[in-house]
Amino acid sequence: MKINIVIIDDHKLVVQSYLQHFEGHEEVTIIQTFSDTAAVMQLLPVIKNQVHVVLLDLKQRKKKGQDLIPYIQTLAPHLKILILSTYNDHATVAQCKFLGADGYMVKDCSYTELVQAICKIAQNEEVWPAD
Repeated sequence: MKINIVIIDDHKLVVQSYLQHFEGHEEVTIIQTFSDTAAVMQLLPVIKNQVHVVLLDLKQRKKKGQDLIPYIQTLAPHLKILILSTYNDHATVAQCKFLGADGYMVKDCSYTELVQAICKIAQNEEVWPAD
């Protein structure tokens, strides 16, 4: 099964890197990217049934990524949420877990590790940093 993902990240260079890496990938397809929360709230309801996993950056310009977790869960409870962040502290990870994210990866991970995390999340497993 091909895993369809949505990326929510407001850094163009980061998003371009994801797009380049996953182009033609055999396991993962990016079906949409969002650079601001207004676009997420407008378009995610339209494509929610095509998506398996949402990659969510915590630091957004207008709204914190943590604020989007409950929105995504309410809109489409079937969607898996994988946080991608530069933050690597216990409190932030714990907050995301409490809010209902399914996993958390620090952005210094490799693409191989990211793909493994996406596959686990898509198979209803959780992925959290080791304490």
